[in-house]
Amino acid sequence: MRRPSPNLLLIVTLVLAIGLVAYVLWHSGTAPSRTARLGFQDADHPRTLPEGGAPDRRFDLPSAWDAARIPTAARFGQPLGPLSQVSGKFGLPAAEGGPPLPGELREGIGGGVTSLGDPVYAIADGLVLHAASPSEEWGKVIVLGHRTADGRHIQSLYAHLNRMQAKPGDLVPLGTPIGTVGSADGHYPARLHFQILRGTGPAIPATPSTHTPLQVDPSAFLAEMSASSAGDSMASPLSRVLSGDAEPWTSLEIRGAEHLSDLPAGDQ
Repeated sequence: MRRPSPNLLLIVTLVLAIGLVAYVLWHSGTAPSRTARLGFQDADHPRTLPEGGAPDRRFDLPSAWDAARIPTAARFGQPLGPLSQVSGKFGLPAAEGGPPLPGELREGIGGGVTSLGDPVYAIADGLVLHAASPSEEWGKVIVLGHRTADGRHIQSLYAHLNRMQAKPGDLVPLGTPIGTVGSADGHYPARLHFQILRGTGPAIPATPSTHTPLQVDPSAFLAEMSASSAGDSMASPLSRVLSGDAEPWTSLEIRGAEHLSDLPAGDQ
């Protein structure tokens, strides 16, 4: 009987030793986990939280279901009603080489502290995408998602609120009170910080004065949308649906169907 060669015994010994070391490392937790790759998570793994344990809701994207729920806005109004004023712009002035000022500070017609507690209204039919306090600079913030008649996705942002009266997932018709004017817990005079942004968002900038390519001039946008809906005095479609006054789609679809029997057989 031939004895195994020394080289074969050495190879087998090395393979067994390597296997034993790998097994010990695997069970001691020093081996890298399959899910430890940067940017990778198993589909059924709990959602990872950032350091400190609190998720940053500014970067939440709406689900496909919520994105589909964003209503089309037939008309646009003002966030503080018709008796309000733009008291200032927020951002880096164009004279200093910055982009156009994207944010607006809005007050009631009395201005100053008289605006504290004034109702803030949804500028159009929308879906609440965000309602929280991202930072002390922002205070309480509500972001609504809208879809324009030509298919654009727009967000309206209402910040420094004293009180919030809507929560994420709520459908709010044009003119619905969604909060009240505040001061971001005393960080500013009483006023509404108002922005318009493109996209399904919410894409809340890092600070109220941060410029992003998604921002749109609020006054110019509302003027454009008001002009496009001039003469349209119908009630908000969303308010009709939520109030139950709208006819069920089935009745709209089958209206006149009872007369089909009157048609000649060749036309049916």
